[in-house]
Amino acid sequence: MTSPYTATSRISESDWARIIDRGRELLDICLASGGVRSHLFVESTLRRRRTIRQGAAVRRVGRPFFSESTYWLEGGSICVDGETGRGFASSADIGDAAMATAAERAAASLTRTGAGSDTARRSGPLGSPTLVPLAGNLNTIVPADATETLRGLADECLSLNHHVRSVRVLLDERVTRRLVVTSDGFAGTSRKVLTDVVVECRLSSGHAGRAVAGTTSEDLADWIDGNLSREAIDIAVAGTTGEEVGPVRMPVILDAGWCAGVFLHELVGHQLEADNQQRGWSRLCQVAGPVCPRNVNITDAPGRQGGRGSMSFDDEGCPSMLTPLISNGEVIGCLHDTVSARRATTTTNGHGRRQDYRFAPMPRMTNLVAEVAERTNVERPPGDTLHVRSLGGGRVDGETGRFTFDVLRADRLSGGEPAVPITGVTLTGFVSDTLAAMEMFGSAESDRGRGVCVKGGQAVPIGVIAPSILVEELEIVPRSQMPASYSL
Repeated sequence: MTSPYTATSRISESDWARIIDRGRELLDICLASGGVRSHLFVESTLRRRRTIRQGAAVRRVGRPFFSESTYWLEGGSICVDGETGRGFASSADIGDAAMATAAERAAASLTRTGAGSDTARRSGPLGSPTLVPLAGNLNTIVPADATETLRGLADECLSLNHHVRSVRVLLDERVTRRLVVTSDGFAGTSRKVLTDVVVECRLSSGHAGRAVAGTTSEDLADWIDGNLSREAIDIAVAGTTGEEVGPVRMPVILDAGWCAGVFLHELVGHQLEADNQQRGWSRLCQVAGPVCPRNVNITDAPGRQGGRGSMSFDDEGCPSMLTPLISNGEVIGCLHDTVSARRATTTTNGHGRRQDYRFAPMPRMTNLVAEVAERTNVERPPGDTLHVRSLGGGRVDGETGRFTFDVLRADRLSGGEPAVPITGVTLTGFVSDTLAAMEMFGSAESDRGRGVCVKGGQAVPIGVIAPSILVEELEIVPRSQMPASYSL
């Protein structure tokens, strides 16, 4: 039997095997309370952060400040599903007694909700566990000499613009091993590596810029390039030289990749997560017919090679399926975990995800893929247009359908005149109106591995791939003038 033990886990190989062997007994405790399905989740995550801080003066004497920290997150949890609800309990101690107590607490929480079944059940035979081989006994995720790569990025950032006074470069490495055992006979393990690099620079004016790139690869040389430093500087410079516009309404172009992808992630992805639908928060499900142009197709692709949200099975032990959400402009699907699927009298498509073992899973996006079925010529409007190159945080109000996005970097285009940098503005509008008024064009690009999504207090990695987007008209509001009613 292959276990998820390597040198990057403090849980021993015998402990993993013991948990698997005891899994059925723990799940039976939950089913005896009236549960219809239960699952055990165990996680071991190693996180290592390396930081270099360097200033223009420090660079001349060659002594950057370096710091390093390592910590672990390890524990387990048990979920028991009733007919309409869920019981949940977690434990940082994965010993036999602690996990048995967690199972009893999960069963008791289900009983208190009154969501259980009147029929007691037992788990099915575990059979031959579907255990994913875990390669490598790595003491670290990336080589120790990666610090030289970080220093090179800091030096490059200081060299590109003489107004840069200080630079911070962070390498954030995470390796997560998880085990899921279910009452219907599934047992599986997985190993996932996420490596992010953050470049932050501050100008002599005090304005700052930040750029992020990430990968699921363990080879830094494959994906770090000078564009990261240039992006951070461009955002900082925009804060110095950029103009503030608005409130005004004008056409908006969103760059392909992360910018357009995160826009669709918020406006489409969260709207089509089944728990949000069941709360009445989905504007898209209230529209009869097309919600966007007929040539638009949007899919959630958990099997995408190298995607930040990729997984073969979800955190409930269910196969993660390619799920079409919009086809020919019409909504045709949504994302389910086992609880939302049971409420909708359908089957899960394997989108139950959690931040870590301390949280119960919920329906979440993995990798959003947006495509244009038939390419059409899209011409830029003749008047003023806002060309958005980088977006920050985005939010959608489930009750009103209003969204807001912070703009990090944008230009105002006007006829044949030079582009004018714009700073300090927010995009806002309504989901249904905006999707109906958008066009997608050009080639789809990936997100460069920068995606993290927060929902219900849980942050999970996500991926996007999308072409450029032209929206006929959006409201552009200076952040300093944002109405209180727009704050979400």
